Amino acid sequence: MSDEECSTEQQRAPSGEESQPPRSPARPKRDLPGVAQSSPNMLAPPRPERGGSDSEQPSSPRSNGAPTPPRRKKKKRSVSKKEAGETDSESDAAARKRKRRSTRSRSASAAPVCDSPIRDAGEEEAKRKRMEKYVLVELLETEKAYNADLDIIKRRISEPLLSLGAHVFRADLSAILSSVSVIYAVNSELLRELEAMYNKNDDIETWAVGSLFLSKIKLFSVYKVFCLKTQVAIGELLKAAKRNSTVKKIMKEQQEAEECRMMGTEQFLMKPFQRITKYPLLFRELLKSTPESHPDYADRVAAFDAINEVVNTINRQKGDAEQFAKVVESMGTIDKLPEELRTPNPDRVFLRSGILWKQVVKRDRVSDERLFHLYNDMLLYSKETFGSNRSVFKGKIAIEHILIQEGDPTEKTFQLTRSDKKKTWLVTAKSSEDKAEWVKAMQTAIMENKGANALVYTESSGHSPMPPRQKTPARPSSDENDFLLENGELDYATLCSAMLGPGGVEIKNRTYMLKSFPNCFLGSEAVDWLCEALGRDRGNCALVGREMIKRGLFYHVTRDHDFEDRSLFYCASTKQCLNTSVIWETPARAAEEVAAALLAMVMDIFKQYDDTFRQFGYDAMSVVALTPQFEEFQAATCELQMVDLSTLQNDLQRAAFYCNVYHALLLHSYILEPRQMRGTSMGARLKILKSRDYKIGKDFYNCWEIEHLFLRANSYTLKDSSLTSVNSIPKLKKGDPRLSYGLQDPQPFISFALHNGAKDSPGIRLFSSRNLSEELMQNALQYNEGRASMTQHKKTGKPIVCLPKPFQWYTKDFGSNEKAMTSSITKIMPQAVRDEMEELLMSKKPIPVKYDEYDWQFVYPEFWE
Repeated sequence: MSDEECSTEQQRAPSGEESQPPRSPARPKRDLPGVAQSSPNMLAPPRPERGGSDSEQPSSPRSNGAPTPPRRKKKKRSVSKKEAGETDSESDAAARKRKRRSTRSRSASAAPVCDSPIRDAGEEEAKRKRMEKYVLVELLETEKAYNADLDIIKRRISEPLLSLGAHVFRADLSAILSSVSVIYAVNSELLRELEAMYNKNDDIETWAVGSLFLSKIKLFSVYKVFCLKTQVAIGELLKAAKRNSTVKKIMKEQQEAEECRMMGTEQFLMKPFQRITKYPLLFRELLKSTPESHPDYADRVAAFDAINEVVNTINRQKGDAEQFAKVVESMGTIDKLPEELRTPNPDRVFLRSGILWKQVVKRDRVSDERLFHLYNDMLLYSKETFGSNRSVFKGKIAIEHILIQEGDPTEKTFQLTRSDKKKTWLVTAKSSEDKAEWVKAMQTAIMENKGANALVYTESSGHSPMPPRQKTPARPSSDENDFLLENGELDYATLCSAMLGPGGVEIKNRTYMLKSFPNCFLGSEAVDWLCEALGRDRGNCALVGREMIKRGLFYHVTRDHDFEDRSLFYCASTKQCLNTSVIWETPARAAEEVAAALLAMVMDIFKQYDDTFRQFGYDAMSVVALTPQFEEFQAATCELQMVDLSTLQNDLQRAAFYCNVYHALLLHSYILEPRQMRGTSMGARLKILKSRDYKIGKDFYNCWEIEHLFLRANSYTLKDSSLTSVNSIPKLKKGDPRLSYGLQDPQPFISFALHNGAKDSPGIRLFSSRNLSEELMQNALQYNEGRASMTQHKKTGKPIVCLPKPFQWYTKDFGSNEKAMTSSITKIMPQAVRDEMEELLMSKKPIPVKYDEYDWQFVYPEFWE
């Protein structure tokens, strides 16, 4: 065979020819010289014949008779070590494959070979375990990232903003910020247990994530109330940033921090909602790889159902929360947004986003690549930042100014006309299908925005683009929106806080008729400020001022005038009234019935969240402020405005009414301002008793005044000097009509009926005038049990009775002096103490008394039945 024939035969020989079974076993194929039959490429050296050597291989014939020169190796392409290694491995793999085929071919005649079902089952089980472990690790890793975000929210958003004081924000926003610490505590504990489960054993059979989530599912109720108000709270926070430079500075520092990844405050506040909706998705994937024989299967199914119910409840309550999250997320990645776009519009709906190329018609220039975001009210476009997932704002078009021309459906380009600037763009999408989706989304947005007046120009319509109908110019002043509630009504508390704060009316000491009035402002100046802030006329603003006075936000210095547009002196209220969010205009029920209903409502709320409160303390109380039950309770308290106290006919009715109102106001204060309960001193406990009011009838009262003006008959002086030096006892002057509203004679057991938040105070009971005497006696016995005791003097060995501190403060309730007191209190002592005291009294021996110190530390209130 000639060299040419040999070369031709070599080119025809397919790669890896030996791997195919021989056509004729009787005529084995002869190896061609210089061709490696075992390798699919020419990089491997030729293999010698079995039993021979390289010298026995035939040399290529030459045309002349010249001696054969030494064999020269064929010049090869230089190959890197990496390529050579890959070739060797491919060669080995091909050899193993041929060996397996040869073995199966030889044994085919003896017995048929089939795949083992045991091996297939083993592979499926291994695949299932890999998938299960992947989902569990995904759950763990995403939980770590989420906890890191919660830590940022807590350190850089919640704590700095709450340190400014409750007066800066509305109650909803304060509650949202306070509840962050509860969510952080819940998920931190969840993460710790997940990590412990992961580190304990690598065997996935031991990962009982279902039972773990079931044990935490009650705590996930905090997400229901948090997500319910998140959208409103973000809007209120951005409004507060406009009014308060400190709030704006905190938000700016948070966004610019390196760990925040240029994400804004509103994006971080949406993280809890995004996380709780992620759990059902993870559990759905986990259940796909969990067999029914798994020991945790039932718990995983139950956990999935429970978490899914939480998410469904949130979705039912919020409705558009997910859509709002998309709007916040899409705008959160855009830098240099105009001020008007930084405040989320609750009516804005995110429709679509993606890359498009735009080019101005009649301009010879290259198309600009832009990232477009389509909303129901505008089209926003930005330029992507190289090397990051952020972009820079470039412009926006109101949806009513957009006119589109679809063009050829098979092409990627369509025409967009801006009627406001009379400019036309050629817009190019990634594909004709992408273009069709963009055009359809824009057409839908335009039609929904303009309604019957919309005109979408297409080639089939035959109409030319027309400018939209001009709208009526808006009122010049739009700042009123900063003081509106969700229902469109004025938020008088926020408005008054802005008026009396920095940039508001001038507050200073003023003098009239040689009498000085500190820290007051003029009614006429207040009207000036309201006109500028609300854009209303003076008469309307005077009505707004009267509404503020009705709500107890400020008052006339002598309380002789309503609010008037005159140079009258008005003073800001130092206390916050909690039941003036609505002005009650209909007749109220009987006073005792109203008080009992209010206390029953707020007690039910506390009992519902008992586990959360006891585990996370006062921080969890802010969560209750976001619940629909609390909103219903807060509205119901406004009925006290129309209560007629003169209808309380006797001391039993008055005592039951005031005790129930006292506790309703106290629990109401706990929910709205839980951080006041952090202190452990007497001053911290009494501060909350004196800083919150209820409007009862025509007057305002706090817990401290209810106790001393009404329940203690307006004539009490505390014996303990330390308490007297810090807190003065309120007194009504003779002739004050309110004297007839209180008890005519002091009730001795009132000290065991009022809870003040301290550890050594009694529990809370719902009192009724029908059984008041028995209920007060039961409270006294329950309070003294475990607190009153008998001991002996260390030196003389004489018996000493140890009593709680209230017996020293209110000795006069039980007798004219200490000796008279000890003889009258035996009936409310524990049985063992009572027996010893009665024995000492019968022997007519004096009973020395020792008073225990009072523990003012806050404790979660107990409810006594």
